[in-house]
Amino acid sequence: MKVKNIKIKNIASFKDFSSDMDFEKKTLLFGTNGSGKSTIASLLQLIDRYNASGNSLESVNEVKAYISNKISKEANSEISSIEIFFQNDSEKITYNKTTDLLTFGNNTWSPVKVFNEKYTERTIGNVVDINLRDSGLLIGEPNILLDTAQKKHDGLVKKIDNIESKFIKIVDDSVNNYSIVANSSANVSDTISVYRLKQSTCEFNKNNDIIEQRKLLGYDKPVDNLNIITYKILKNIVDPESFIDVFNESIDKPELDKEKESLLLNYTQFYKSGVEAYHVNENSICPFCFQVWEDSENAIREYTSFLNSTYNNKRSLISSVLTRIKSLDNEIRNVNGMVNSIKSVVEEEGRKYNIETNGFKDVVLQEQITQDIEMKVKKKLSNMELPIEIGSDIQKIITIYQNSIIALNGIIQKIKDSITKIRSKRMMINKEIAKHMMRNIWDDNARLREDYINTAQEIKEIQKNIIELEKQEINQDTICTVFNGIIDFLGLSEYHISNEKKLILKLNRDYDISHEGGRISSSQKKILSLSYFIAEIISELKTPTDLKKYILIFDDPVDSADYIYFHSITALLENIEVILNKILKKSNLRIGQIIVMTHNSLLYERLYKNYEFKRTIRKIDNLTEIVLSDRTMNNYKIYLEYIIRYYKNPRKNRKDMIFIGNLIRRVLEILSNFNDLSSNEFTKYIFDIGKPKLSLLANHLSHESFTKVLNPFISENELKEACKELLEVIEISHPVQYKYIEKEMIGIDEI
Repeated sequence: MKVKNIKIKNIASFKDFSSDMDFEKKTLLFGTNGSGKSTIASLLQLIDRYNASGNSLESVNEVKAYISNKISKEANSEISSIEIFFQNDSEKITYNKTTDLLTFGNNTWSPVKVFNEKYTERTIGNVVDINLRDSGLLIGEPNILLDTAQKKHDGLVKKIDNIESKFIKIVDDSVNNYSIVANSSANVSDTISVYRLKQSTCEFNKNNDIIEQRKLLGYDKPVDNLNIITYKILKNIVDPESFIDVFNESIDKPELDKEKESLLLNYTQFYKSGVEAYHVNENSICPFCFQVWEDSENAIREYTSFLNSTYNNKRSLISSVLTRIKSLDNEIRNVNGMVNSIKSVVEEEGRKYNIETNGFKDVVLQEQITQDIEMKVKKKLSNMELPIEIGSDIQKIITIYQNSIIALNGIIQKIKDSITKIRSKRMMINKEIAKHMMRNIWDDNARLREDYINTAQEIKEIQKNIIELEKQEINQDTICTVFNGIIDFLGLSEYHISNEKKLILKLNRDYDISHEGGRISSSQKKILSLSYFIAEIISELKTPTDLKKYILIFDDPVDSADYIYFHSITALLENIEVILNKILKKSNLRIGQIIVMTHNSLLYERLYKNYEFKRTIRKIDNLTEIVLSDRTMNNYKIYLEYIIRYYKNPRKNRKDMIFIGNLIRRVLEILSNFNDLSSNEFTKYIFDIGKPKLSLLANHLSHESFTKVLNPFISENELKEACKELLEVIEISHPVQYKYIEKEMIGIDEI
């Protein structure tokens, strides 16, 4: 599979670009910096990434962004496009500037792999000072991306752990402050918590008065030492229902001898005891005087009949009222004893909780009512036939005592309720204090929380990225074999890739780089990344024949910093298939197509005879075109053509300002080589001649920044003056050469 032709419309300097002939398996394109070589390579690389990703949205946006940023200013249409022609089909990508719509064609594609400066940076990175001997250098974009992602993940985890620690301290300090302000050891972890501090919203509100409200409630711990006065049920003591009706009855006496009646009524208990004693002895002896008692049987029978009579039983019930009233008075005295024992406590607690306690005193004994009851009892006993109403007196004394005790307990209950209420109120306000404090720390730590939320989101994203990177299957064994084999072939056997995916420097006895330290040069990075580029492609193959599908593009594989490895790189480009078959012990490895793009005339001349298709890409009037190439390319002459074209018409060639300064420097380096083949240092050379603009340019530009846009001149005239000074330097130092320039170049199309 190979690319036959490429048509580009309205992208960068490509207004209507295509090749005059089909590309071959080995295609060589020469062009100076800025001619458009890298634009072609970048477009193919982005489209390849789109196809390799399964048409992902990210890759679509990359292609769109690249084309939209490079729409040709000379374009006469809103449509920009690139069409790649393969052997049997083509793929066209079109971008509409008006609708911002990007469309792809038939999805006809073969893998396109581009080697350029960006690949070197992605594969080895920008690191210059490294310790290859001790730790090595991770190599390979997937490996670097995974390692970078993991390191970033570890850094973010460390960062979020640090934020967590700060959150914990903030919450702990707030909880401690709560304990002091609320005078409480209650667990408020549900309210003041790290979890709530992390949330994007807080349900609590501030209340700046709440702490003052808490102070008003005091901090002494409320202790409830009071108990309700307990007492017997007064009604049960008296039991009025058992005798009130008897008082209201008219009770007739039994028929008795008058003498005996008086004795029995007045000494009922005495007779009752005598009858009981008589029955114990069972003889005719008086139980009191122990004399013979004649007619004792009749007398005892008569006494017993009286004692067991209803009359006597009711009389006994009436008499019991006096005992019951006495028991009632005793219970009240007991209550008063309890009142006196807690009176001082009640008064103290009453003052503390503002409860009136003047009514907390002894229950007054109702002597008058008691006397009235006693009189009615005696009156009833003296005249059983007379109905007497006693119920109201009984109910009155019970009610008075009952209400008095209830009043006492009411005072105690108010105190107890106040204690309970203040506890409850303190608890309620303490909860509000906790909410207030939580909202305070939530507000005060908004930036820290935002940092935490953003970091947590970054961790999620990078974890997802790590999972995706870990899914990529990299045949590390093949990469090691091919890379190490190519490095050995190129004579750089001191380097190798370890099983840990690291570039390692081997120290043999006959090779000592201790004086070099850990520095790796840009030229070394270039050849090492080039070797890895090839090894990485081989590692992707499922079968050797799959390599025929691959199109390899080498965009400036050699620049001015790489001459020390020039022959190694060119040998690799010339014999890449032979080298791979030898390393892998195969005979059928064939690459689909190799396209080399270079601005280096030496590389162009070296590859010229082995490449079937040779063309030059150049920019004329800001438009890129492809033309036939000569056998020999003279960079020096090309540089001068650009410089003189700008010198003759700065306004027309204003866009060339971005690289004319670099070209002037390259010409100065070449001029210095004419005088001293061992050096391209020209600063003393131009200072001696006395050219201020060239001196400024020389000091501003550096050899490492040759391909960068660095121009100290802000106006067209200043740069034109630098061009003029350069021609004057050539006229002074090389007059014969200047005559040629004057005749063949400056003299053409004079201003």
